[in-house]
Amino acid sequence: MGKLLVGEPWNFEGPSGPNEILGRVLKQLDPKSLLFKSDEEITIDGRTSCYWLLTTRYQGQVFRSEPYDTDPYRGTVNATILPSRLPEDDDVGKLQASGKFVIVADLYL
Repeated sequence: MGKLLVGEPWNFEGPSGPNEILGRVLKQLDPKSLLFKSDEEITIDGRTSCYWLLTTRYQGQVFRSEPYDTDPYRGTVNATILPSRLPEDDDVGKLQASGKFVIVADLYL
């Protein structure tokens, strides 16, 4: 189980409550990109989906493949909402092109 604590937009309201999206990481695509599925579909900026591409927000930031400590915080991410039907290709560039960047959040696993 994981969650996104939304910082931007500051007035985000999701099915899980204000500034929160619950879900799980489906897979790590590369050291700077994760595929995330929210527990419920979310509509934002005219798009509805439960699939998200999470990318690192800061230069030098990477996602570890394993948690090496007990801190659940994994960093600040850019969250791109993807189509409700995912492309079969896991190419990060194609996923970014098919989605829309809409959220900045802190990721906790």
